[in-house]
Amino acid sequence: MAGVNITIPFPVELAKGHMDCQESSLLHGLQLNCYLGNPLRSGNQKELTVHLDMSGVKVGTEYLTFNISAYTKSKDKNLHENFQQLHLNLTTDANISILGKSEEDVYSYFKANEMKFKQIYEVQKVGLSSVDVAEIDISIPVQWFEPNRKKINLLELYSPKAYLNGQPLSCSSSIRFHSEDDVQDEDILDDESKPDMQNQESQETRDLSKIQNEAKGYQPPANRTLFLNCSTPNVVCNTVKCTAGPFESTPQSSAVIAIMMTLKISDLGTLMGKKDIVHLTTSGSVTIKKPENLNFIAG
Repeated sequence: MAGVNITIPFPVELAKGHMDCQESSLLHGLQLNCYLGNPLRSGNQKELTVHLDMSGVKVGTEYLTFNISAYTKSKDKNLHENFQQLHLNLTTDANISILGKSEEDVYSYFKANEMKFKQIYEVQKVGLSSVDVAEIDISIPVQWFEPNRKKINLLELYSPKAYLNGQPLSCSSSIRFHSEDDVQDEDILDDESKPDMQNQESQETRDLSKIQNEAKGYQPPANRTLFLNCSTPNVVCNTVKCTAGPFESTPQSSAVIAIMMTLKISDLGTLMGKKDIVHLTTSGSVTIKKPENLNFIAG
């Protein structure tokens, strides 16, 4: 009679039993005693397939060790070949993306001293692997600075309204947030106002030049446009940091960050000259902090 003992480490479990195996509990796992033949004749090969449930394995586990030992009631000439330690290397993958848009694609600032607008970012985790902590960075142009000249404040930022699966998130910035008592959470993140970040089309488009274009892919004429982004010379950017997590082990888990801003149009006069369009761009990124050493795709 020949057989094999397989030690399965905790928290791995059997997905289903095997008709040739008996299961018993150990302090740190399970043991399977499987019968391979009586007798197992010379030259014959016996394959044993064991179906395992890995759902209890903690995210970030690097490997699992399975101990396998063969036995026979016959005389065994090579006992040292009867034991094998199998290391199963594990990799946890996560796909996490960040998408952002303004509440409206184009705003009119005709005869206005300042213009208030809102940008919404959505961070989405796709797949079953959980993400404990992710750091979200949103870079925003806030000042224009030239040596020997007075700084020009471009924007005022209001405290972000940020949520993960309905729970509030913590956000911080190196500059002071302005208070906005008349902006309520439900005004920003209710079901009707929360945008479909991939499919929502512009509902209202306004432009001083009366050109109707969606902002995505639209490049305004350079000779009429003041470009304000973190790559523009003399522009100083501020980073809003939000910490989110855990993203649940569900196929889709997302965080939403809404930031209200006020563009100080009256302070842009010396920068605008004869230009009549302001093209302001913010940028966002997301980094998985926990679990560490996680293979992830960020988009």
